[in-house]
Amino acid sequence: MPALHEPVVISTPATPVVPAAPVVPAGPTLAQRLLELDGRIVSLQADVDRQQNELDRERLGSERTLLDAEGRKTDQVLARLYRAISEVAKREGVSVVVDKSATLYGHPAVDLTDKILKQLRGVVPAQ
Repeated sequence: MPALHEPVVISTPATPVVPAAPVVPAGPTLAQRLLELDGRIVSLQADVDRQQNELDRERLGSERTLLDAEGRKTDQVLARLYRAISEVAKREGVSVVVDKSATLYGHPAVDLTDKILKQLRGVVPAQ
């Protein structure tokens, strides 16, 4: 019998330590990820198309507004020009005024261009 003060060694069979398998998070597969990315691409393309349509509408609206303003301004200029031509023609006793580009020949004495320009500038010759 062993002495009271001697240590007692008890042996147990060693249990092998097996490393745990790496934990792989459960996530989407590659195919699922590709489908998700395709969906995002389609969504972004739809946004781009929508913004392009809005831009086109705004551009067309701006062009219409500009053309309208240009038309009004042209009408104002033509009306002013017509009034000046009429006033100078009456003052000079001219019954017909013809554009130079439509005239093959005209004597410089009947050319009203300078007088009309003076009328438009507000420099009307005294009568």
